[in-house]
Amino acid sequence: MKTDKSFYHSKQWETVRDGVLRRDGYQCQYCKRYGRLRGASHVHHVNPFEIYPELALERWNLVSLCRECHNRMHDRDSHELTAEGERLRRKVNEQHERRRRSGL
Repeated sequence: MKTDKSFYHSKQWETVRDGVLRRDGYQCQYCKRYGRLRGASHVHHVNPFEIYPELALERWNLVSLCRECHNRMHDRDSHELTAEGERLRRKVNEQHERRRRSGL
């Protein structure tokens, strides 16, 4: 499925993207998980925008990544999640569901 490129140029996306980068301290959260500090230049939709457009601006569904990690999360041509991207998606969705159930 093709991404609507106009979304990535919208004021709403730019505002949310900037907020996520700020929230994550402009650091790649995947690298940080493994003890490496690397600046983040991308904000990744954990649940892909093409499949879940309703989650496109949900901050819990977004994570700051460096270019290398972002490329490891999904195939750049087909936009399908890789095994690594799918693991991250399952983990984030489980965390979100636990928070939702606990009322946080």
